[in-house]
Amino acid sequence: MKTTMKKAALGKIAALGLTGFLAFTLPAADAEAARLKSDVIVSGSQITLGDIFDEAGAASDVVIAESPVPGLTDTLSVSRISAMARRNGLDWRNRDGLTHIAVKRTGLPVGTEEVRDVLAEALASRFPAISGAGVLEVEIAPNSAPILVAEGEFPSVSVDRYSVDAGSGRFVALLRAPANDPAAPVRRVMGRAYPALDVPVLTNQKSGGELIRASDIEWVRVPLTRLGQNMITDMNKLVGMTPRNGIRPGRPIRASDVETPVVVEKSSLVNVTFKSGAMLLSTRGTALNAGAVGDTISILNSRSRRTIQAVVTGPGEAEITAPDPVRLVSAQ
Repeated sequence: MKTTMKKAALGKIAALGLTGFLAFTLPAADAEAARLKSDVIVSGSQITLGDIFDEAGAASDVVIAESPVPGLTDTLSVSRISAMARRNGLDWRNRDGLTHIAVKRTGLPVGTEEVRDVLAEALASRFPAISGAGVLEVEIAPNSAPILVAEGEFPSVSVDRYSVDAGSGRFVALLRAPANDPAAPVRRVMGRAYPALDVPVLTNQKSGGELIRASDIEWVRVPLTRLGQNMITDMNKLVGMTPRNGIRPGRPIRASDVETPVVVEKSSLVNVTFKSGAMLLSTRGTALNAGAVGDTISILNSRSRRTIQAVVTGPGEAEITAPDPVRLVSAQ
């Protein structure tokens, strides 16, 4: 009985020893196997096994497909990947049950302002309403994917083809990036274009009587359809003026919204200067009506008590300028 038990124990020990030996000498399953990525980002024009696998080893440089257009994403079939992996000696098994993987290509973005400027230049001929200081404003549809060029290329774009409805301004354009490269891919862009004008507006609230200064003004771009015939487009026609009533900041201003500020109030004292050639006289009087610079007002002369007409030249100041004296020449 004891002999039988010893033999069984020795058998168990031998089995355990063999198992330990095998565990020590054989590598764990898939310890060095390649691992497939489910989402891949590439920068070059070709996709390699090294791009989509970790631990691709000697097969890393094997090309399996062309890369997508910069900025876009393509998918690769896992069955195709599996065939390429086996053909190039990669130890890989699809234990995750993947059917496709996504591959996105990076690139250098073309600036949004440049894209809009190029579109505006191409579309401008379809909008005859633009003239003088007018511009064509271009709005690209929201959520549009950025336009990229391959890394190493200069970020530029050109309009390949377009269609536009001049009434609504809606357009569809095919843009080639980089510009003027016949082999470059084209991207479809949608949006709206409309004639606009840059106009001066106030940066803060102004009330009647307050002087408008250059520091109170900024420029905004406004669609022509929102501008009336008497909208102010020249900053010089605002500086030095005052609102007739309150003017809200940021909105276009009509010529009728402002006026020259009153610098001589009715019933106030006014210094009046009389000029005639080299002669210069001065007196004081009472303004019978209010006036802004350049206005002709009536003034009651404090000395003679006569009413005179003078041109307002500044706060509390007015001037009378006599015509040039007529020189009489006797006939010979």
